[in-house]
Amino acid sequence: MHPRYSRLLLLMSVAGFAACDDGALELPGPASLSVGMKPSASSTAIVQASVVPVSDGAGRAVLIQQVQFVLTEAKLEWNSSNGPCTQGSAGCQDFMAGPVLVDLPLDGSLARLVEDVIPEGIYKELDLKIEEPDDDNAPTRAFWARHPDWPRDRSVRVRGTFDARDGRGPQPFDVFVKIGTSLDLKLEPNWIVSPELPSLNLTVLVDVQNWFRSPDGTLMDPRAIHTDSNIGGRVESNIKTSFDAFEDNHRRAVRPG
Repeated sequence: MHPRYSRLLLLMSVAGFAACDDGALELPGPASLSVGMKPSASSTAIVQASVVPVSDGAGRAVLIQQVQFVLTEAKLEWNSSNGPCTQGSAGCQDFMAGPVLVDLPLDGSLARLVEDVIPEGIYKELDLKIEEPDDDNAPTRAFWARHPDWPRDRSVRVRGTFDARDGRGPQPFDVFVKIGTSLDLKLEPNWIVSPELPSLNLTVLVDVQNWFRSPDGTLMDPRAIHTDSNIGGRVESNIKTSFDAFEDNHRRAVRPG
């Protein structure tokens, strides 16, 4: 995959749907999707504490304690260039799942969104939609039945503390962000799902450590997302570019090479 996609890191292996509570899909197949968090130089501390510490050169610090987001759709597009589709042919259909509420693991582990549900075929692209679920259909109604307290007009939640180095110490925050975005992640090389290739896994990693970082490297105050349009716009942009997907059959949550 091109490096510009390497920030999305939902470790959606298609572990990127970290600790997903809605995965009630049970279809035959050899492949899985997972989600997780992109590792960093401080990954040891993260594993021990299950939190994500982020700091800047001025000493400001964000401690991320929880990340959730609504994945309304996960779609694997089959590669039609491999030949014409005929009735009953393997690999002649897209795979789709969602909506699900993803509780992203912050301890370096991967969480499976769906397991043994991906049909045989050659897939060229993983399309993800992160937005508030508003379709009037059975899956969406089931989502709201499971999560009646989730805000209807929000798709991402981040909880933690922010220390502005102003003498007041770490201050708690719990913010919901409205993100409506479609993420088209090219699978290069294509992802081949076949009975002859057991234990296949596609991982989505999410780079949450840069969600609150400005272009000059300084940290922004998460509490100002809804009062400062510049901060809100920058955080939304950072989230949209923080995902990466790649083949990860050993579930190591590390991009090869």
